[in-house]
Amino acid sequence: MAGFNHLILFVNGQKQIKPYSRGYVEVMVKDDEDNLLSIIRENATLANKDIQDSCALLVALRRAKGMGANNITLYLDNSKLCDELRSKQCCSDALLNSFMQEAKELMTRFENVTVKLAQ
Repeated sequence: MAGFNHLILFVNGQKQIKPYSRGYVEVMVKDDEDNLLSIIRENATLANKDIQDSCALLVALRRAKGMGANNITLYLDNSKLCDELRSKQCCSDALLNSFMQEAKELMTRFENVTVKLAQ
């Protein structure tokens, strides 16, 4: 299957706004020419913002691989996750660590992954 050489993914996990509302994860996928290719939004209410964002990250990585990308740039709005992805160390939170280990394993399936903090 022919895919995209490079995709740009904007990753965001939103906590629920009100106690009775649901949180969600959202991923926006663009190509190098800034064309919007896909927006993925899935309901997910998880333990905290870091877990919510890491769930969104996994959705993004799976979608990019499914679209045949070889190289990706990830824009995350969570500086802790950016640091965790760049680190060789395990994080202290066991649940977050399991998400990060899965994300790092998925990242090895790409030729190149660039992680940036969204401004």
